[in-house]
Amino acid sequence: MPHQRLRFAEERLRKLASFWPVIGLLGLRQVGKSTLLRDRMGLGNYLTLDDDDLRSEANASPRTFLGSHAGSPTVIDEVQKAPALFDAIKANVDRKKIPGQWYLSGSVAFSQKIGIRESLTGRIGLLHLFPMTFAEVNQLSLPYYRQERDQFHSRALRVRSEQIAAQMKAGGLPVPAFVRDPTVRAEYWNNWLDTTIARDAAKAYGRGFDMEYCSALLRMLARALADGEYPSLAYVIGDKRKAKRYIEALERIFLLRRMTVHELGAGNDHWLFGDSGLAFHLSPEKQGLNVSLSIARHYLLNEIFCLNEYSGHPLPKLYYKSARGSVIDLVWNGIPLKIINESIAPSRLGYHKRAVEGAMGTLGAKRGILLAPVDQVHLPKKGVCLLPWGYWS
Repeated sequence: MPHQRLRFAEERLRKLASFWPVIGLLGLRQVGKSTLLRDRMGLGNYLTLDDDDLRSEANASPRTFLGSHAGSPTVIDEVQKAPALFDAIKANVDRKKIPGQWYLSGSVAFSQKIGIRESLTGRIGLLHLFPMTFAEVNQLSLPYYRQERDQFHSRALRVRSEQIAAQMKAGGLPVPAFVRDPTVRAEYWNNWLDTTIARDAAKAYGRGFDMEYCSALLRMLARALADGEYPSLAYVIGDKRKAKRYIEALERIFLLRRMTVHELGAGNDHWLFGDSGLAFHLSPEKQGLNVSLSIARHYLLNEIFCLNEYSGHPLPKLYYKSARGSVIDLVWNGIPLKIINESIAPSRLGYHKRAVEGAMGTLGAKRGILLAPVDQVHLPKKGVCLLPWGYWS
């Protein structure tokens, strides 16, 4: 079954559980958190605060609730629905630190509030569960990329760019990633959005939440995809301050991921959707070079962030842009990376190469990367490297 596939986060979770008394697993709704903890990792003592009775019990007497379930490693899903549990967990682990005792999962970043953050400090190992990578969807072994030193490698490619292109529109959420019928997939995403906005976004925003405005805001941001641009406030019609408050709530539920310009660059924040399949669903256009580039950016950047997170080297979400130049999609350990949607030869990199070289000069980098739908690897020791979309898959 698709949702039972091996997830590369498992190894990282086990490492965290060997040291931390509390392990937090966060991610989009239906990204596979519960399945990973309960089924893949075999944690049978599983509690979900979506259950009204359990939630009432946890809120009424958090210490009694924990005491009745202590002993074996315990999963508490949607733990943010009982905020009083965090202080009780703090007291529990301060009395006796047992590695891997409590697993807390949620589709809202429960460490945003100051009180909760203080309860968790020094006691929790956090991991963000991303949508499934190409290798996970296709049940390939863990990609070669494991640590920062493996950013460049000379091993034979095992994934062609056309295979990546075929998966990008479906994304990596465990259900829609395997749905072949576009109509059925669209129905799934419509239902997913209704639930996510009504439950998660409303909870993250708080009092005064307007579901219709939130849905309209997502459609406004998604108009950028048809232009081959990143979603940004430039696409918001109306009150930008209001939009920022809603965007912050959408960030807390992992539906949007903020990209910040590098300190040596010029530009404003923009965002990625949490899954390329979601981005494609929201895009007002479904065909064309601009949409294809936008979806490729969402898919490939999510894969890069995912691989780094699972290897214990989470990346700052930084991009670069000069005052007049084009966007460099990612600054990866000081190296500028630009995603393109053209199949080009190393001898004909044109203005794409010039944009990367300009960023290299500003950033002081000896190498830059063009990530393209090609199947050859051009890997000079210095200068601009031309790498395939599936290079790290």
